[in-house]
Amino acid sequence: MPEPRAIEVVVRDEPIAYTRSYRGRGNIKLMIGESGALARIRYEPVEAFPGVERVKERLKKCPLCLVTETIKGSQSRGSSGDGGMPTWKEVGLIVGGQHIAKGIERGLVELDRVLGKEAAPVHERPSTWINTVGGVALVLLPRFVRVPEEADFVLTALGGHMTTKVWDYVEEAMSPATAAYAVAPAAFAPASAGASTEEKAAAPAPAANIKFA
Repeated sequence: MPEPRAIEVVVRDEPIAYTRSYRGRGNIKLMIGESGALARIRYEPVEAFPGVERVKERLKKCPLCLVTETIKGSQSRGSSGDGGMPTWKEVGLIVGGQHIAKGIERGLVELDRVLGKEAAPVHERPSTWINTVGGVALVLLPRFVRVPEEADFVLTALGGHMTTKVWDYVEEAMSPATAAYAVAPAAFAPASAGASTEEKAAAPAPAANIKFA
């Protein structure tokens, strides 16, 4: 039986996505699985293999043994994280976030109505500040707080959609009609059918009926 030319250490059993090669004492190949974690190590020639115990010690400190964000998603899967097209899952999360934002936007209109603020100036409506400040906060949240990737997509799409209301507020604030909103229309009490207000004032008071025997 011929002597083996290489030794391959199986770290985890999963399909290989891509391989990284390192040349030193020998040709060492790190095979990264589809999960983004280290799946196999190939030592070639055999003399490059440092021994089982040494390999175990190295694996304990190896960052590639865990699924990390830096190498998550190989090019063979075509995820957007490596410059490929967005996956259907990512598209669904983005579109779903937009629809959630539209529902919130409609709910805030109802909130203004309930609070009697629907005819108030733009800066006095609760919906203005919730859409603006809340939208910006939702976009920034995943940048400063670690959240699942799915939540990042949804929060970013949701917050981004909410902030687009700023353009509606600016347009409304600059509209000439907005400047005249405070002028209350003159009170108008419609006269009853068949007689004007002046005619009503001039009409004599009804008289009592007097009968002579």
